[in-house]
Amino acid sequence: MIAPGSGTEILAAKTDPGDVFDLSYTHSVSNSRVTGRFRVTDDGGLEPVSTTFRSFGPGLPWGSGEHLERLDDGSMVVHHDEPARDELRIWVSPLTDDTISLGEHFVHVSRQALEPFLIVISVRSR
Repeated sequence: MIAPGSGTEILAAKTDPGDVFDLSYTHSVSNSRVTGRFRVTDDGGLEPVSTTFRSFGPGLPWGSGEHLERLDDGSMVVHHDEPARDELRIWVSPLTDDTISLGEHFVHVSRQALEPFLIVISVRSR
């Protein structure tokens, strides 16, 4: 994961096809955590799997063709059926406390930042 402009590598971790990672943030309107889950594909893409949240708000998924599951704790999970992407480009902010978890790796992406910045998440061969 790279912060463009600075070229700073925030996280580099070994992944295999089928591995999943979670990107979580605090939604600015509902002030509750939202977690997006992504899967690494066989060809190194990033496939959206699901989005979990406690209440609907601007920018949260729900549309025709998506499956909504309600959990016992009141959370909602939208299961996605979308094509994989080559990379994810996401604006993160100290106000939204963005985190990424992949296996034993857990990173507070925006904790040290003073203002929002863009990150790029991709799978690279080494």
